[in-house]
Amino acid sequence: MSCEKDSPEEVGACPSATKKSVFNHSYDLYQLLNDPVLIVAGEGVVRWGNQAAEKLFSTRVVGKRALDLTRIESEPYGEAKARPRSSVRVICHYDLSSSQVGQEVEWAVTFHPDLESYILLGRVRSAYYRETEVALREAVAKAKAASRAKSEFLANMSHEIRTPMNGVVGMAELLLETELNEEQLELTRAVQVSADSLLNVINDILDFSKMEAGKIEILPRPTLLEELFKKIELVFLTHSLKKNIEFTCVVSEEVPEIILVDPDRLKQVLINLVGNAMKFTQCGIVVLYVGVDSITGQLEFIVIDSGAGIDTESQQAIFESFTQAGPVTGRQGGTGLGLTISSRLVSMMGGELGLRSRKDLGSVFYFSLPLHEVQLDQEERRKSGIYDGYISTKRHLNILLAEDNVVNQKLTTSILHKAGHTVTVVPNGRGVIEHVPGGRFDLVLMDIKMPEMDGVQAAQRLREMLSGKNIPIIALTAHAMSGDREKYIAAGMDAYLSKPFKKKELLQLIRDVVSMRA
Repeated sequence: MSCEKDSPEEVGACPSATKKSVFNHSYDLYQLLNDPVLIVAGEGVVRWGNQAAEKLFSTRVVGKRALDLTRIESEPYGEAKARPRSSVRVICHYDLSSSQVGQEVEWAVTFHPDLESYILLGRVRSAYYRETEVALREAVAKAKAASRAKSEFLANMSHEIRTPMNGVVGMAELLLETELNEEQLELTRAVQVSADSLLNVINDILDFSKMEAGKIEILPRPTLLEELFKKIELVFLTHSLKKNIEFTCVVSEEVPEIILVDPDRLKQVLINLVGNAMKFTQCGIVVLYVGVDSITGQLEFIVIDSGAGIDTESQQAIFESFTQAGPVTGRQGGTGLGLTISSRLVSMMGGELGLRSRKDLGSVFYFSLPLHEVQLDQEERRKSGIYDGYISTKRHLNILLAEDNVVNQKLTTSILHKAGHTVTVVPNGRGVIEHVPGGRFDLVLMDIKMPEMDGVQAAQRLREMLSGKNIPIIALTAHAMSGDREKYIAAGMDAYLSKPFKKKELLQLIRDVVSMRA
């Protein structure tokens, strides 16, 4: 027979009677239990036990020493007395009992100062119980392992998909800037549209998977909301002209100039809502509005369209995964994940996505977010990088590109050369360590997953070697999981851009980083 004492835990298992006469009425209740109960006096003698206790020990228990019966040493009693009306859990194995071979009891030892006695409430742990407990522990371990495997698979798939997609999207963009005849131009635009559509599908699936795995975080930072709206307006400018839709973005005068929000996730939600409005509006209007709710004081975002509308039965269903609604759903494509992702992102940012719609009369999607105004002085504004007016756009740079993928080498080099920069290419992090100390580089563009030495190791080594030399490092990587940005910044990098990226995104980030380092 042996006992194992677990850490103390709060248990309200015993009656709270303050007088012995009151507690005596609980004896009848304890007698009805199928698990053993013992009342042990301060000197360690059993004052009372129920029938289940006598059955367990195959003897009358009253007057016996508790130690002889339970084999519970004095330490749990001391801990229980130090924490009155709280219990200490002890697991005892009664392997030597002829009638209870293999039996196991979990005791909750509680001290009641009013009674000057200990209450021992037992729970018999049968072989089936122990097997179930072991099975549950194994199931939990397997579930955790599966979750880790899912996260690793997701990260690898994200990287392996985004790397070639960067070449497809980027090369199509560069090809459109060359001299093409009408047929070539049409074919190249078709490639670009198809690549963008595929990228949207990939992003939706990866975002949904990351949400399911709890891998998405909201990262607020000072944001010019008006500038964000201008970017969204540019995204849909061509599409709205083609469909003869009047698209308007409105920022109310009540909205502060700079707010604290995650601009990337907010932009993702708004582009999804506006994109849906455009998709299901054949002609008419689409309006994106942000103001301040006069009652709650929160930011209020509204997307209005004059499109097909959504019938009452479908309105709740469209927020569910892989669900679409609308009369032209079959021709519109998409994953059916956009609204699901948007709804969850809004919730993570502190709001709730809502819908008002009537069939053939258009739709209104809306949500509110907490308003956090940010005040920055001129120097803080310059360092924040949120004002394009503070960015020098004419400086030509000597750039070291660390990239092992040949297509992405050509793509990035072409973009940088056309912007007037000089580029040196190395295939791995070891090449960075060899070239930077002896060269006069203004910037390092660092891929992460490379042979021999990866980008994180190279950045860390570089910072140690240069010991304070102010050379910016930007991570260019297909890794786009939650926490990647923070990991790369901690390794000594200044910024992060996930693949696939557009030419404007890369050049703008370079200008931002170099200007902040100047």
